[in-house]
Amino acid sequence: APNVWRSLTKAEPRYRLSDFNNASETGKFTRFICKFHTSSSDENRIELGETLSMYPFQYELAAFRKSQSDGGLLSSKGKDNSKFWTSTLLFSCPLSEEVKGLAKTTVLGEDARPLFHVDIIPIRTPPRFAKTTQTNGGYYLPKELVGSIHKGSFDPLAAWGEKHVLPPVEASGRWENLPVCPVESTIPPAAPSLLKVAAAKPHLLSACLWASAIYHTRGKDKESLSDTKDRLLEWIEFHLMVGFDHIYVYDNSADPVNNLKPITDMFSSKEVTWIDWPHVVCNNNIPAHDNTGERSSQYAAENSCRTRYAPLTEWIASFDTDEYLVPMGKHTSLRSVVEQAKDTNILSFRSSRGKLRYGASEQLHSGREKLANVTFLEAYNCDGSESPRPEWADRARKQLYRADYVPYHFVHYSTITRGLLDIPRGESNWMRYYEEPPPSQRITDELNEATMIHAKTITRGHTAGWKNRCRYDFKRKWLGCYVGLGWPNNTKSETNTYDPITELDYNCFVNPNVENYWIGRLNKALKVRKR
Repeated sequence: APNVWRSLTKAEPRYRLSDFNNASETGKFTRFICKFHTSSSDENRIELGETLSMYPFQYELAAFRKSQSDGGLLSSKGKDNSKFWTSTLLFSCPLSEEVKGLAKTTVLGEDARPLFHVDIIPIRTPPRFAKTTQTNGGYYLPKELVGSIHKGSFDPLAAWGEKHVLPPVEASGRWENLPVCPVESTIPPAAPSLLKVAAAKPHLLSACLWASAIYHTRGKDKESLSDTKDRLLEWIEFHLMVGFDHIYVYDNSADPVNNLKPITDMFSSKEVTWIDWPHVVCNNNIPAHDNTGERSSQYAAENSCRTRYAPLTEWIASFDTDEYLVPMGKHTSLRSVVEQAKDTNILSFRSSRGKLRYGASEQLHSGREKLANVTFLEAYNCDGSESPRPEWADRARKQLYRADYVPYHFVHYSTITRGLLDIPRGESNWMRYYEEPPPSQRITDELNEATMIHAKTITRGHTAGWKNRCRYDFKRKWLGCYVGLGWPNNTKSETNTYDPITELDYNCFVNPNVENYWIGRLNKALKVRKR
């Protein structure tokens, strides 16, 4: 329909693609057109202006500094696995002047429904691959951001032609009628930049959790598990004990009856917040593959939590319910750990999976399962690696980081930091590639600061055939043994390698702080909580 490509009124703005230097200020780093509207009493749509979306930081600059090759956000291969950390796109829609004027009184109607809505229209362009960009004249980023390696500005005329004017909104794909909701009084209004440092904050330590009442494991031995409620109760209780001020639970159950809210309701609203998060876990792998792909719902939940609640806390982290942070050495609280980390912005906790302890489990059919009256922390306090853990345990690390220093975190990594975005202005010889240096980012001292216990569920399927596989004289040791028997005195021996009574190999190390200090306190606290 050719008519729809023409502006309906002369007042409607139109947009032309440009290079960086000739772009308007609001159009230099943007991706969406935000079109606001409301309805009259007779349900007719009333337009309330439009704005251009804003990024909280410069994605292209971050990609440029994180890459040692082309430095682009996209590659022509299609599946940009090396750039997976950008899979969650953060942006905001500034309110139009019309909405600002009307919203001074309220944004909710008499029926408590939002008065204003926004349509989000992607600015659709051909992809800009880094190498193609250089062929067409250089980087999109200007010389003051790129430095001496600048090869000229990107030329949109050479890449896209002279008349690349975006069509009107009516001719564009879009997400329509997203409600503009009021911000909770306890949450500061979202700033255009996540880099703004908040003043006094009510919390020192906060944690984000993404969980579901029922979930499926990944891999060839995938199973459906329903132990989250028990895990969540124990996890919250323990982490409040070790110093966390507030825990935000993103509930992915998507079930009005079988969800995690009854557990979070057992705690004060000053300590725990429940967020209904029914978003689908996308599968970006081939159908019926053993690994169903990346957990997009988890990635979005983590970034939602960091964006919404980081302004309320000094330090923040994202965990699963099978990951426990344990104070070590002289510390009995994580609060003293972060308070003494004066020059550190990011604390990394290495992770290796705990084994299911023989004495904390029972025989069921051909395998073993955790005893019902034993906590998960106690049952899996049996790590195959001795502390401090080896370097390979860094691959599944989790991080506790200063909320104002890390504007973007992705599961295991502080992918964008203030250090990465803080380039030396006016200098021509600055180092392009950036990696967060110590002590700004460092591994925690597992003996004297804190460590992480990974208590991932081990089921009967994992332990099938354990009587043979865990014996001292089993020949095919490479098959592994999921049942754990701790080394006597927590010391590995070359001669005393198995228990003469059970004839099972000693194969793991028990954390003494957990065993002798925390288990008793946790059991007592859970008993009180369940009354």
